[in-house]
Amino acid sequence: MKFTASQQHEFDTLIGQAAEASQGGRHARALEHLEAARISLVSLDIQDDYDWSGWYDLKMEVLMAQGLGEQTALTARQMLEQVNPKPSDFTEAHHRIIQDSLISAARVLSKYLFAQDRTGCNEEELRRTLKAGISMAYRQEREEALQELQQLHSKAFAIPYELPDEMDWEDAQNDAEGQGNER
Repeated sequence: MKFTASQQHEFDTLIGQAAEASQGGRHARALEHLEAARISLVSLDIQDDYDWSGWYDLKMEVLMAQGLGEQTALTARQMLEQVNPKPSDFTEAHHRIIQDSLISAARVLSKYLFAQDRTGCNEEELRRTLKAGISMAYRQEREEALQELQQLHSKAFAIPYELPDEMDWEDAQNDAEGQGNER
């Protein structure tokens, strides 16, 4: 389901208020606005990946500003699990914005997982997260993110992540896109 025009306006206002509060260092207030926006998304059963990605992205930013690494990583994980990088009802420009947010989430979660004791479960999640982030960063030509994620892969697994050749690229892209949309 999508917002009506007035519901979209209310949601956008809440997101704007959260961003403004965050920029002013009023993080608790920003989280209140974000919670109100989340309640709006959930109560109306909104399945709009663009709105959800914006919400997750801002929440990660607010949590990071507060130094809440574990909560930021949890939010990043939720975003990667729930947001479709290429929803069919959006333009390519919207896909790029959504994927930029997902790349940020992959960076945040990868760094967090790398810093943790790596059990088999964490290691597999780190491998999947890096693969998804690298694939999206490569496709979106986000060089800084691509280099950071590739370096982290090399540190974590003692081998660089090899970018796919053109033949394998579609499979890697499909794997990265298959992570999302289980709200």
